[in-house]
Parts: sequence; structure tokens; C-alpha cells
Amino acid sequence: MLVVRLATPTGFSDPAPIRHSSPIDVRLADVNGDGNVDAVAANLEHGSVSVLLGNGDGACAQAMTVDTGASPAWLTVAKSLPPDVVERIVIASDNAIRPG
Repeated sequence: MLVVRLATPTGFSDPAPIRHSSPIDVRLADVNGDGNVDAVAANLEHGSVSVLLGNGDGACAQAMTVDTGASPAWLTVAKSLPPDVVERIVIASDNAIRPG
């Protein structure tokens, strides 16, 4: 489960759990270029990566999940070089490294 706690002037908001399956590694990045922070999670037990697009208010849309063909051990998000300036997700598993 992922838990979001937003910063407030007096500390942090109450936890807002995002129910999700077996995240082992999570990265925050703007993966769709809308200016909002999105969450990308590697799901070890389910052999998938999920992208939760941020709404801009700390909440996320329902996860889009992609099968990786193997159990991802970690992931990273990196910006491509111009002119194709978009975020790329790269995962690593026991079996392979697959750019996405």
C-alpha cells in the first residue's frame, strides 16, 4: 500500500492510503508532462509496473498497470534528451533490464 501525506503549514495531513498491490520500489515524477507529480510503482509479486497519475491535489487517478514479464526488483524514471523530452521508466529484474 502507498500512503500519501501532504505538507501543511502546521505539519502533515492525515495519511491518505492508495490501495495497491505489492509495491517494492516507488518513484515520483511527472511522467505525462501535465505538471503534476505522478507515482510509478514496481510490483514485485505481480510482475508489473503501475503508474498512478497525480491530480495535482495529492490524490491519484486509478493505476494503469503494465505487465513486465518478470518480477521487477527496482525502477527509475529518467528524462530523455531533446527533442523527445519525456520521462522514461526503466525497470530491472532478476531476468532482464527493460526500458519502457
